[in-house]
Amino acid sequence: MVLKDRLYKVSDISVADQQTVACIELLKDSDIYKGHFPGRPITPGVALVQIAVELASLASQSAWGDKHEYNLEKASNIKFLKEINPEELSEITYIMAQAGKGFTKVEIRHNDSVLAKMSLKFINA
Repeated sequence: MVLKDRLYKVSDISVADQQTVACIELLKDSDIYKGHFPGRPITPGVALVQIAVELASLASQSAWGDKHEYNLEKASNIKFLKEINPEELSEITYIMAQAGKGFTKVEIRHNDSVLAKMSLKFINA
């Protein structure tokens, strides 16, 4: 399921020195928040992982000019450190860098605060 333009919009994405930085805006009126949870919307963890997969695909287009579609092969060390409520934190940043054994280290941040960390391994779709 593609979440871009349904749950978030990309404000900016850049690739330099083996690192991708993507700034996104969460769409607080998304139907996903109506079910998770009414009155106190929280961005689902599975959605945060899916956004990383989609951003990796977008980054490949930004860096090499050709679009690679990725799927998630493996995830490890996923840590959700703070709730991400789109009414309180509408803009967040994904920082992705290559790690060992084909994994990509992902940090989700708001300003200087780390909201989540994960290691993801992508495969071509």
